[in-house]
Amino acid sequence: MSLYTNLSYSLLCPFQLLLDLAFQTDKKAYLDVSRLAFTPFGELNSPNEWINLESLGNIVPIRAQQLIKYLSPYLSKTLCIHIYLDERRLSSDNLYSLLLLAEELPQLTLFFYIAEDENPCREQLTQLFTAKNSVDIHFAKSNTIQAFHQAQLKELRPHQQAVLASKGFKFDSALNINLLIGYAWTLLKTGAYEIGTHLLEEARSSCENIQDADMLLLHLQLIRFHSHQYEKLALEPYPPFFSGVDADSTKYLYYLKAYAATLTRHLDIAEIYFEKAGINEHLPLADEFSLYQLNIFALYSVFQQKADLAYRLEKKIEQFAQDHQLDSIGLKYVNFINIARLHKKAHEYPLSLSYYEKAYKIISQGGYTTSDHIYYNMNLGSLHEAAGDFKAALLFWINAALHWLVAENPYALAWRPKLILCQEKTTELNHPLLLSDVVRFFHHKIDNLLDKAGIPEPKATEQHFHFCLNHPALLKEACYVHNGLILYSSYQITPPVFEELKPLADYLSSLLKHILNFNSDYRTLVIDDSVQNLYQIDKQQARILASVNHCQRCYWNGESLTLQKITSNELQSGLTLSLSELIEDTEKEEHLLKLKYKRSFLNKTLDDEDEINIFLALKEGDHSKASQQLLSNLPLLQRLLYKKIICLQINPEK
Repeated sequence: MSLYTNLSYSLLCPFQLLLDLAFQTDKKAYLDVSRLAFTPFGELNSPNEWINLESLGNIVPIRAQQLIKYLSPYLSKTLCIHIYLDERRLSSDNLYSLLLLAEELPQLTLFFYIAEDENPCREQLTQLFTAKNSVDIHFAKSNTIQAFHQAQLKELRPHQQAVLASKGFKFDSALNINLLIGYAWTLLKTGAYEIGTHLLEEARSSCENIQDADMLLLHLQLIRFHSHQYEKLALEPYPPFFSGVDADSTKYLYYLKAYAATLTRHLDIAEIYFEKAGINEHLPLADEFSLYQLNIFALYSVFQQKADLAYRLEKKIEQFAQDHQLDSIGLKYVNFINIARLHKKAHEYPLSLSYYEKAYKIISQGGYTTSDHIYYNMNLGSLHEAAGDFKAALLFWINAALHWLVAENPYALAWRPKLILCQEKTTELNHPLLLSDVVRFFHHKIDNLLDKAGIPEPKATEQHFHFCLNHPALLKEACYVHNGLILYSSYQITPPVFEELKPLADYLSSLLKHILNFNSDYRTLVIDDSVQNLYQIDKQQARILASVNHCQRCYWNGESLTLQKITSNELQSGLTLSLSELIEDTEKEEHLLKLKYKRSFLNKTLDDEDEINIFLALKEGDHSKASQQLLSNLPLLQRLLYKKIICLQINPEK
């Protein structure tokens, strides 16, 4: 099968490559892909919503993967794509689409048609795709494309424009500033921010009206801020004064520049623009936004070697939020993480641990994402390593590696852990993720901690496991609890990890076989993500975990536990089941129940009668009835845990 995509225009739909492929394959797929490509990840109208979205991870590859699920049934297993770029770069939405197609298909051939041999994207594309055994990549000059291919490409353009018009974005020859800005924000919220910032940059460079140019700059900087393009934001020249935006917007532009300059360590620029924005250690706290302003000034103070001042400012933020009972999950999470880091910097490790626990408790009630699990384990692993507890650090880093390994989309690593795992600078945040970099980092980190802990590196084993995240449909055989590690074994075969992740999977197979002393021919290791309190899980709690997951055996720190059938009463005394505290509102519609979460990307609609009845019983406070029903119907309990509707708290053994 040979398909074509025309990406030589600046004005494109989000994920245009996948829309072009869908147009050439199936009408229903085309309609589904067109609809989802323009669907935002949420309203995203507040700083808190944007911070919460970071827990979901990088939304660009997430949306690409969602779209490919609609498209892949209509693609042949051997696919050739002709990609006409001419003088354009391949934007990240289309780049991740190709990377994920390469994981989906056994054989993918890519022909890139570019204007010059020195096209800046050629080296990057070669590096990214030559690592994939299933991909053949070729480059040709755009003027050498065959007449047949040219006709195919020209045919696509009217359909690209028709989709834009159908979504309310009909662009005529005259520049419509408001329409362009609106489209740029749509692109940001759907995961195709690069197209939007490029359009705004082009419009501003040709704009002769000063007021319009200032308005374009304001929205360009805002979109750069939310898409983590901090280097461009920090270095963007500002005019001596703004005539196209009001005083508040001018101060906000100064704040954005100071923020980005702090993160990219352009501290001389940050100093100038903090002063212009009126942000300093004496900033009056009046609302949530002023707390965010003081928070970034605290980080600036750390970089200025004023950790004591930074600590006072972060504690001031904490106190204000407490006094005014602010319910901003994102703000409090960031504040507690920053205080934890400052305690760690001062070698006050118990205090640092307490603030890390405060930070993650805020999101733990049914709000943890795979990205949160990765970052949580990285933070605590780094803390224990700094404190000299290398065995504890080792287990946290193994946990971090396992959660990344079983992530539905390993490319979707959030930007903060990506900085560490890819050994990047803040200026490199928008570079595409190289899976091999993360594999290399985890391997080196775990090896290093094995050495520090005095644990011999295990010999490679011929038994290589599949890995997956816990799922209600998966049959588990045994439960293994080893300090902070909670795993289940299964004889079922699950889909393999991405090809480039196999070295890490094989390495962890050997390591876990050694640590957990497996003596059976399991095929899959299942990673638990439902338990909120990982510390000090005792024997009875381990038995309860095994029972809830229908396991036949249970091992606790190497000891085989007798796993007799536990009654519902025993389970109920050992478990606390509750609704996720992150559910803030509900809406009943006939046979449906819509759940609205404080983290909007978790919003969902229930259509299963049993699930709805349990939810309503817990909401009305009838915990005894709901718990009895759930504990007598463990598949239902597992489904509700998996959907992050209820939380499982294991009670201490009496």
